[in-house]
Amino acid sequence: MVHEDNNNLATSEHDDGAINTMIMEKNVEEANLITQELNDLGLGEDISTDKFRGYLCQLPQERDSPVDISTQLNFDQLDAQNELHELYRVKYYKWGKVSNRGLYQAVKIATGFPKITAKLAYLGFHELVSSMNYDVCFFKELDGVYFEIWQRVTKQKMSFRDAMKEVYELNRFPVRQQKMKYVLEINDCSQWEAEFHTCTACITEEVAEDEVLGLIAEAVKKLRDKPRFYDDYIRKKIEIARAIGLITTVES
Repeated sequence: MVHEDNNNLATSEHDDGAINTMIMEKNVEEANLITQELNDLGLGEDISTDKFRGYLCQLPQERDSPVDISTQLNFDQLDAQNELHELYRVKYYKWGKVSNRGLYQAVKIATGFPKITAKLAYLGFHELVSSMNYDVCFFKELDGVYFEIWQRVTKQKMSFRDAMKEVYELNRFPVRQQKMKYVLEINDCSQWEAEFHTCTACITEEVAEDEVLGLIAEAVKKLRDKPRFYDDYIRKKIEIARAIGLITTVES
């Protein structure tokens, strides 16, 4: 009986290992396809690890902050961390190559500017990724959803819920599909409806449709106070410097 249980366990572990291998291979294949698409579009370039290290060595280095190692995890916490690590490693295979491509490119670009340290190059790249993630999470496709709803509410005099249901059935907004499905299932569109009215409050039937989408997009970005990044800080400093005459605008 024990022998049979051991065989079953071994078979289960073998199956899990095979599945994980298939998932990893699929993610690597998808990453290679994305990289090829970027190459075909002329976006960025493939930089080898050796060349990346060469660019990195050209940048001035900063001392890292001391790491607090006084807190130690117990075995249960370590097991939980290791499980999460394995889970995220599978996802890494899909996006690791693409992410590294962007990071290597950022470090290479940084070598063309004075006083840009390796740490700033890293921070700049990861801040850009964070900014893009924020835009995808809170803004992407929302203007299109509200525009389609606006057309139905304004032109066809539909209720907000009916308009959203029809837009959901179009299946044209993959980022927002699951959220629309959820609010329709629980029959509570109140938050979306409130945001919709905020974004379309000043838009009347007389406004040309080709202008409406742009107005809604501007309003959507004002719904949330997006975190400021180092790039925004620099731009603000440049505006102040220009306003007080420290720098001048070069006329083309």
